[in-house]
Amino acid sequence: MILSVLFNIAIATADCPVQSPKLLDVNPIVLKHYLNLNKSKLLKPEDLICCVAKYQNVEIAVAHSSIAAQNSDYDNPRVVVITKDKNGKTTGMMSINSGAAHLNQNDSVEFMYNNSGVGQIELYDLSFESAKPIMSGKNPETCMGCHGSIDGATAGGPRSIFEPFPWPRFVNPNNSLPGTSSCPNRTILINKMQEKAASALRNTPRFNCIKDKKMANLQSLDDQILEWNERKIAKNLKTTPDFDKYKFALIGAGICDFKPDQWLPKSALSKMVNNQTLSKEIRQNQTPQQLFDYFNNEAVRKSNSSLAQDTKLRADISNIENGKSAKYPNFDFSDSACNKNPKLDEDGLGFMGNKSTLQNQYFVDSAIKGDASFMDYRFLLESRGIDISDWSPSALSGYDRAPKNLWVPLVLQEPKESVIGKLLRDAARSAQTSMFVMKTLQPKDSPEKTCETLKKLSNAAFTDVNLDEENNSNKIVQ
Repeated sequence: MILSVLFNIAIATADCPVQSPKLLDVNPIVLKHYLNLNKSKLLKPEDLICCVAKYQNVEIAVAHSSIAAQNSDYDNPRVVVITKDKNGKTTGMMSINSGAAHLNQNDSVEFMYNNSGVGQIELYDLSFESAKPIMSGKNPETCMGCHGSIDGATAGGPRSIFEPFPWPRFVNPNNSLPGTSSCPNRTILINKMQEKAASALRNTPRFNCIKDKKMANLQSLDDQILEWNERKIAKNLKTTPDFDKYKFALIGAGICDFKPDQWLPKSALSKMVNNQTLSKEIRQNQTPQQLFDYFNNEAVRKSNSSLAQDTKLRADISNIENGKSAKYPNFDFSDSACNKNPKLDEDGLGFMGNKSTLQNQYFVDSAIKGDASFMDYRFLLESRGIDISDWSPSALSGYDRAPKNLWVPLVLQEPKESVIGKLLRDAARSAQTSMFVMKTLQPKDSPEKTCETLKKLSNAAFTDVNLDEENNSNKIVQ
């Protein structure tokens, strides 16, 4: 009955080869039925994509240099088709590349579905290699090799993988990349690759029915990816050892002035000594001055390497201009690659002055690897042997993008009547429905009082008191 409603009779279009039924929803159950029902008509990836684009509200994002399993180059781009609900909320993504013989998965559609009912994304592979569509089961092993968690945690589902904004491997809607005076050749090269990919989008037959669709706002898309990723992280955290003891500190690390020695008892801090996720060089440096000097030396080395690499890109620019292939084997696409003044100033040294050695090591190690904001989360978790290097939604494990608003899903997954639910649920709901930038507590949320309450609850969590019993929690926060 439900499927008969979704698949209304429709007149066939020149692009969508299915005369009927009309595809009015794109979720795994409906999609699998639709493929089986029309397997004699949906013979190529573009056949399905054209039907999706015809009947769904879609936008597109174009990757000129994808290094995903379904890869692309600027003459043969990969197109991500983003499906939206009636409120403009992203419900899923499908991707195809040009179909060129040298590309991987050139006869496949990759499908990422946001299952909002269970709070997870789901991955599917749709293969057309045998001239008929075959849809994989949920989260096939070939996908989870990259999209799974390091520790095998499955509570939060797969992780979505995209490079940090501004997504330099994608064509920006205005077909340009913000310039950097430090690495001008990088900017020129990426802009030229964007131009080539935009031209290929117009001239590749496979993309005919999507080439005129609206280009997605990459910042909004990036925000959505981060939101899904933080939802996954929060669910996985709930399965980690002693989560109920550390959850107050994990929330506080995102919205409060977090100082571990004020939030955790000495008995807990004394056990937080694991440093195995730190680099060998970081572990060898102990004092703030040693770590300060090491960071600055490493930052200068990386900056000089990027600047030297930028000079070598001139040959690739020339190749593109002359219709030849650009090779760029060691080209760092990341926006952070070009930084002319990468050093910490004296404030950085002062920042480390009142912290423990291990805290400072996590700070410097995270800063070198991409995002110093990982510091508190790494201290709270990796010092106890819980590796979080797969938190970043980038292709390779690392620390280049810390969560912006992890406190939001951490709060919202707690029961409404729990002490955290009563304290922060309204604030988390408000943050969830607003633009997805870093959200702190608003004045109406009494941030100082709220953080002080969280701090008391965090210390009390290491006692035998049941904090969700109203009388107990009231005594603690008074």
